[in-house]
Amino acid sequence: MLTAMGSGHSEERLISSRAGLNVAVGSTQSTNFASSSSIILSASNGRDAIWSGACAGSGNKPKICKVTITGNTLVT
Repeated sequence: MLTAMGSGHSEERLISSRAGLNVAVGSTQSTNFASSSSIILSASNGRDAIWSGACAGSGNKPKICKVTITGNTLVT
């Protein structure tokens, strides 16, 4: 399961490369993806992002985060 919490500007959303996540700022959403699946997350407007949780090591404000599902995974 991947749980994502959106934060940032009110018009932005956190979206996944595979259908399932489309999280508004201030909201939390969980979606079941198969274990070992690779999911790419990004801001809907294509801007740089500051990631935490499973994406914390993604570098300096990258536009995307690639996360591999291993059990319950959290991204903010």
